[in-house]
Amino acid sequence: MGHSISWMNIVVLSLLADTFVLANPEKGFYHGYEIFFSNYQAISLSTLQQWRTSENVTLVHINYVLDNFVTSNISSTVLSKLTVDFQTLRSADMKAIVRFSYTLTEGNMNDAALTQLLKHIDQLKPYLQVKMRPLANSDVIATVQAGFIGTWGEWYYSNNYATPMSGGAWYEPTATQQTSRNTILNALMKAVPTSRMVQLRTPTYKQKFCGTANLSPSQAFNSSNMCARIGVHNDCFMASSQDQGTFESDAQRTWLTNEGRYVIVGGESCESNSLTGCTGGLDQINKQRFSYLNVEYHPTVISGWKTAGCYNQIANLMGYRFELINGTFPSSVTRGQAYCATVSIKNTGVAPIYNPRPVQVILRNKVNLALTTFAQTADPRSWSPGLLVSVGLSFTVPSAQAVGSYDVILNLPDASSLISSNPNYRILFANANGVQETSTRFNILGQVTVQ
Repeated sequence: MGHSISWMNIVVLSLLADTFVLANPEKGFYHGYEIFFSNYQAISLSTLQQWRTSENVTLVHINYVLDNFVTSNISSTVLSKLTVDFQTLRSADMKAIVRFSYTLTEGNMNDAALTQLLKHIDQLKPYLQVKMRPLANSDVIATVQAGFIGTWGEWYYSNNYATPMSGGAWYEPTATQQTSRNTILNALMKAVPTSRMVQLRTPTYKQKFCGTANLSPSQAFNSSNMCARIGVHNDCFMASSQDQGTFESDAQRTWLTNEGRYVIVGGESCESNSLTGCTGGLDQINKQRFSYLNVEYHPTVISGWKTAGCYNQIANLMGYRFELINGTFPSSVTRGQAYCATVSIKNTGVAPIYNPRPVQVILRNKVNLALTTFAQTADPRSWSPGLLVSVGLSFTVPSAQAVGSYDVILNLPDASSLISSNPNYRILFANANGVQETSTRFNILGQVTVQ
């Protein structure tokens, strides 16, 4: 079906098959960096560009390791290098999942004492919060993982914030250590911009801080509610029946399925087994509401998906995937009058958008390509996975608008004014029919005549 439309005519739009990975911001497979403060090696622009262009990867995970600052403050020299990395991310049109830790060595549980750790968070806060050039960082941060505590920053093996039980058979915090964990999390939540979420390693860690009840729709995406900003990262995805301790019960799996409608979930696999094939992967990506997954680990799992032919499908299912199902549009509108249209949108991904993002309708003059932008009130974070929503689009055409034919564009740019005009940070819908304009990453709804 073409894009010809008339007043009150319903246009049905066709969808894309999973023949390629549709690159969209803040979702999908990621590549990783481990940067040790003792030997700081900055991220590489050429490497990031290669990942984006050859693999359609838009996310990178950066684990910053404060290995030589466990008992001292971070030097200003090292701190300044963080901004350089964020500038590189921006140049590559990518975003980062950020974590800070003290050790990546198995068996090394050395982490900073509470006073020193809180000082580190306080030092890092300006570099996480800054929003204006030339020191703009928060715009290219997708999410922050809680980190800091224990080996890998995963909050399990720790000298200061966990205690070995049954001769070291497992680790868990004492009441005093749990209080320290809460203090650390509170400090980190205040250091990270309120527009960004923080992820904890397991459902239990969030439930100890927020309680066991799921977020309600009315609580979701409320930046003043800390618990609405806490997600989960499962770094042993599909490793066993309970993902090597990620879950304590099947009830927590159900809890995460529900919680993942409103917060960010992601992680990595850590072993290959009978559960990690295409069937299991598709099932658990859906049930755990993953927005992202490590493409490097576990290599046998990832290569198995590529060989079996489900890699693209899994990549596209992760996070949001918006499809325009149909719409009703006017074929003409008079200057000074209201333009009103309705589109039906379905999120066929497994998770929501987790960061704020505006919705715009743009009129583009078909002769001189001039753009006129109209902000909409819709919040795309409410377009939940599996949900078909009817979205009203309306604006008043300026009296001075030039008469003629216009493309009607649906645009979902980044919320940051620093990168909102960059096409690679716009969301492209999963439609054929000429909806996708790949050069601008605009979604073309049709045309209208202004008279």
